[in-house]
Amino acid sequence: MSRLRSGLKLLSADLPLWILGLLFIVSGVVLAGAGLNLALADLRWSNANTTTGRVMITEWKRAGDESRLNVVYGYKDERGVIYHNTAVLARKLGKINLEPAAPVVVLFRPEDHSQSRMQLELGAREWIPILAIGPVEIVCGAIFLTVAIKRLLERLVKPAGAKTEEASVAAGTEAASGDRSV
Repeated sequence: MSRLRSGLKLLSADLPLWILGLLFIVSGVVLAGAGLNLALADLRWSNANTTTGRVMITEWKRAGDESRLNVVYGYKDERGVIYHNTAVLARKLGKINLEPAAPVVVLFRPEDHSQSRMQLELGAREWIPILAIGPVEIVCGAIFLTVAIKRLLERLVKPAGAKTEEASVAAGTEAASGDRSV
């Protein structure tokens, strides 16, 4: 039980460093994962066919606490076949003028038209700063943990070193006092 208490005492001395290091690493992993997911989605659509479509119907729908714009659009592929799909745009895009018959850029795959996307849905590469911040946070967390581990190791080594120093100082004073008695 005393070993557990002494171990906890050693760790708790630098508790803020341990907590900050772990928080930075966890948030960095989460951000890097989200950024990587967005980057992969962008990469999947980077080689899709592009065409111009037209907005057919727009309507605002409420999903929980957020209003989203549902857009039904139509487009023609290279064979002249007309397809329709629905896009859901977040309010964060700001005020967009998507009146019926407004032109929009549509990305589609010829093998599966049900998976078409409006270019507005994909965003403007928001994944770049997210993916960049993730590894920076992981490195910062690693620095905090490295400092905490270094301090822990110094404390673990110091008591053993302090006893030998005290013993050598005591031996030196005994030898010095022994020399005076002669």
